[in-house]
Amino acid sequence: MLIYYSNATGKEDVAAESPLECELESVLDIFHKLNSGDGFMGVQVSEQLWLQVLKRRKNMELEILDRLARTVEIAPGSAEEIEAILRQCGTGKDVLSVARRTLGGWDRIDLSASPPHEQTQNTTLQSAQAVAADSTEAPQWSIRFQATEAGLRDGVAGASNSKAQEAYHYILFAAQTNPQHPENSGVYFEFDDQSNGAVNGVKEVILQQGEVRFILRSGSSIGVASSTDPADWESFIQAVQENFEVRKVE
Repeated sequence: MLIYYSNATGKEDVAAESPLECELESVLDIFHKLNSGDGFMGVQVSEQLWLQVLKRRKNMELEILDRLARTVEIAPGSAEEIEAILRQCGTGKDVLSVARRTLGGWDRIDLSASPPHEQTQNTTLQSAQAVAADSTEAPQWSIRFQATEAGLRDGVAGASNSKAQEAYHYILFAAQTNPQHPENSGVYFEFDDQSNGAVNGVKEVILQQGEVRFILRSGSSIGVASSTDPADWESFIQAVQENFEVRKVE
């Protein structure tokens, strides 16, 4: 099965654009070695389904990405519960059903709810990601959304438009330290999907009244404007200023 991961102790990172072929026992070994801080991995269940595991400190989440139906289902879980689900990969069982029986509190994001022009753009970008290993250029993204929630919790800052009717977008970032691989120390930044996460991937941050824009080294531009509680927004902006070098504009 194919796998990608970041911040697994003693392992070199494997990018989502060029996943690694692994046996189940190797997948479980990588899962066990995800750092106690921030780490993530993705495992291909079928041509259609990917499992993605996100670990932040003591918290873990499982995501089921359905590329054909363009949906993501997310639920919190313990290490033992998620490992039991991972063990079903490659067995021919319906992993989605196993995951639903094992975990509770599922949230579902419908990626197909995007307006037609955004669907076209996203499909093109997903295709670009799929062939990234054969290309010298990283895929170009450009996203702007009105944040309906923002803030800082347990060292992780983020914003999303989860309370809006528009296509769902989010960003999150957090400082991390990896003594074994210093090149993986810095600020982890992610938007819209774990496959869009990277350490020290932010090139520049531009701050103006009511909006912040993240310019990524890949060339992507992520704009976040405030439609949330002023105190929450201020907490989010303070985290931005503490983690990045910010250029303020009028």
